[in-house]
Amino acid sequence: MMSRVEEGDCLFIDLTGLVHMQAHQDALRSELRRLGQTTGVGAWALDIEDLLFLVPGVEVMMDTSKHMLGRAERAALPSS
Repeated sequence: MMSRVEEGDCLFIDLTGLVHMQAHQDALRSELRRLGQTTGVGAWALDIEDLLFLVPGVEVMMDTSKHMLGRAERAALPSS
């Protein structure tokens, strides 16, 4: 996972298949936190149950006010 994030790929993680395995969910959430600390990007929970996550790739910007996701170099371009 780390190499993909460092290359700029975004990851979507779905833990709903582990709904009855709380220990496995907790271990994966811990791994996501470690990944975020190592790469400098965070894992964003996309649902209230913390079962769907988005890990943006390095140099991917997230505009939480406009709910937009994109590359950093494109964010600086003026909109037309």
